[in-house]
Amino acid sequence: MNKLYLLVIKKSFQVKYSDLLDIFDIDAIQRILFEATQGSIYFIGEGIVKFFVRCSYKHQPEVDEKGRPLFNQTTPLHHAAELWYNWKYNVIHELFKIYDRVDVNYTDTYGVKLFHIACLCGCYNIVKKFLELGQDPDDIVPKQGDSEQNIKYLKSLKGKSPLLIALEQKHKHVVELLLRKGADPNYACEKGLTPLHIVCDVFGHVEGYTFSKMFFEMHETQRSVRVDAQDYLKRSPLHYLVLDGLKKSTMQLLVRNGANPNLMEKDGSIPLHILCMRDAIDDLENRKILVNVQDNLGRTPLHYSLMDGCKKTIVKTLLRRDANPNLTDVDAVTPLHILCMRDDINDLAETFFKICDEQNRQVRINPKDDIQRTPLHYVLYNSDKEMAEILLKRDADPNSADGDGLTPLHWICKRPDNNDDLAEMFFEACDKKKRRVRVNAQTSWGATPLHFALRFSETGTKKMVKLLLENGACPNIADEDGLTPLLIICMRSDSRALAKIFFKICDEKNLPAQVDSQYRLKWTPLHYALIHNDRRMAELLLRRSVDPNLANADGETALHLISRKYELHVFVERFFKICDENEKQVQVNAQDNSLRTPLHVALLDGGKLELIKILLKRGADPTLADVKGSTALHVIGRRENDDGFVDEFFKIGVDEQQLRIQVDIRDNDGQTPLEWAVARLSRHYQAYICGNAMQTRPMVEPEQAPDILPSSKNQFEIQAVI
Repeated sequence: MNKLYLLVIKKSFQVKYSDLLDIFDIDAIQRILFEATQGSIYFIGEGIVKFFVRCSYKHQPEVDEKGRPLFNQTTPLHHAAELWYNWKYNVIHELFKIYDRVDVNYTDTYGVKLFHIACLCGCYNIVKKFLELGQDPDDIVPKQGDSEQNIKYLKSLKGKSPLLIALEQKHKHVVELLLRKGADPNYACEKGLTPLHIVCDVFGHVEGYTFSKMFFEMHETQRSVRVDAQDYLKRSPLHYLVLDGLKKSTMQLLVRNGANPNLMEKDGSIPLHILCMRDAIDDLENRKILVNVQDNLGRTPLHYSLMDGCKKTIVKTLLRRDANPNLTDVDAVTPLHILCMRDDINDLAETFFKICDEQNRQVRINPKDDIQRTPLHYVLYNSDKEMAEILLKRDADPNSADGDGLTPLHWICKRPDNNDDLAEMFFEACDKKKRRVRVNAQTSWGATPLHFALRFSETGTKKMVKLLLENGACPNIADEDGLTPLLIICMRSDSRALAKIFFKICDEKNLPAQVDSQYRLKWTPLHYALIHNDRRMAELLLRRSVDPNLANADGETALHLISRKYELHVFVERFFKICDENEKQVQVNAQDNSLRTPLHVALLDGGKLELIKILLKRGADPTLADVKGSTALHVIGRRENDDGFVDEFFKIGVDEQQLRIQVDIRDNDGQTPLEWAVARLSRHYQAYICGNAMQTRPMVEPEQAPDILPSSKNQFEIQAVI
């Protein structure tokens, strides 16, 4: 094929066109044309086809034994039609010069005729010749055919009329010719699409108007256009028109010619629903419109008109045409819900209520959607003060709870930004309406608005807390986990400033604040203050007479935490002083779940010497053992450095407190403090242990003397240590 192309195009093959048949027989020419129209390099095929046209070659049909043409066969035209987007119609037009006998309307195995191909490719003169010869302008491509043998692209033509085929390719003159010759303007393809559907769906503004106008002005056909025909989705041409981008002039043309704006498609929507979404309701002129039609989602045009991006004029038009402001969709959402979900609603809200008042339509202010939220919930979620005030003036319920038990006040307090002004307006508006706000309303998990204000607010919390407490908020309500407002305060980084306001207002209101409430794992406010190293907050709580001996789920008291936290060691003396002033006896020897006392904890966590002194002077018992059997002496014996602990320990314990210290007591591993000291090579500690052992008890007989822990390098004897 490529060699032939080089010969015929580059003129290296010299031949008279009239002698063509002396070189190629008919069958060879047919094979060449078939190959030319099936090749992937279209300009080669185009050059070969044009070569045969220049040779004035004309196809002669095959005939049967009676001399009748054989119509049922696939031609090069059928193959070329599949590639028409590559050929740009040029080859199709050239091939029709070869297949110029319109009395032979070849049909492929799928029923596609040369007439259909002429309509597909916009061959006006060929179409005209076919029609003049008596071709039926409504010759439909069969819906059934031999799909395996048929050319792939032409399968898309099945069930379509010549008018639909030409219209899809926007061949205006062919469309006009077909209409004048009586083509049915209402024939629908397999999906129910009529020519007018196609125009409204795929054509642009100018083309759409031009073609639509042509349909309505073709009086010669004596056929009225079914302007409300519906396809398989129950969509009319008007549906497609409004879906495709607001072709205003075409829309007006359809409406003037009787298009029904109230036809409902499969999902229940009418063109008006779509127009409201696209802000184009005025395009329906003065037709009677069913403004309260609900689609399959239960939404009316008013629902859609109030969604983001729509203009006030749409809402005004619908309301003045008696749109119902109270209809609910499948989620129980009313137009007012949608209005209140927006963050730019104030001007629109005024229009909404003003027209409803003019129309004497009562707007339901407190409807609940499927999650039990009212319009007021959504407005307060958006922190819209002006809209909230409008709703409250219209008797919005300030205590209505949603599905989770959140009231409007919860939503005000839940916002992380400063909502003090909104809260003030809320209480003032309710006072004017003499509506009592349930300031202690609890959610399904027991949280009050005060919980929310303390937990979620990042700014302005002090003022909000003050406002809530002054309006009757209870400072002691706990949620289902036991979390109280004071516990939340102690968890915050700004706890002391908040706590001062909290206690001040509680005192002014004679509200006794519970300072010993316990949260998860039985932590108290004092526990939280200490774990955050907040000494000032801890002091504030101690002066409110908290119980210093309450233990958490691990058995730890406040003194355990002070002894553990290195940063709090300087606080221990003040801790005892305030407890003394409050006449609160501190349990110095309280044991946690591991039976460790504060003295154990202080020694284990590298406590300061001053802390150890204070604990011992306050009565810490160094002989108490933990679950491992370790006493304070065992812990000291295991330390890498004694840091003077040994001197002070025996000075305070033995000399000052007159304690009888058991130096040979064994832990659960069978080791005595001395043996631990030997293992750590602490000679100073060994000497103290042995010296005090001799002072406080009889010398151990050799056979009773404790074994020394072995070392890989050294073996110690008790005499050497002494």
